Amino acid sequence: MIRFAGTVDFLDGSTVAFTGGRGLQIAWEAYAKRHNLPYVPSPQLITDGKFPMTTWAFFMAYTALDVREGFDVWAKTVADVNMDDDEDPTIPPTLPEHFTA
Repeated sequence: MIRFAGTVDFLDGSTVAFTGGRGLQIAWEAYAKRHNLPYVPSPQLITDGKFPMTTWAFFMAYTALDVREGFDVWAKTVADVNMDDDEDPTIPPTLPEHFTA
């Protein structure tokens, strides 16, 4: 199972944790397509600086937190989004038989 997690630091000094699964990625893909952004964070796009990592992280947090206001409005209240590098150890990993070649 794929999990995304991290924290949002708001301009008011508060910090909120978030977590979510593949549904966050589906929401990102739809947003990216609407805004003509690459939606797959491939290593090459990241290395070349062509993948919008900051926008992606903000959008993943925004979607996970189920914010009701618009993304651009919400983003103006955010100081930073910190994505966790490690998956939650309590979440079972994706089993190899679920990968396709």
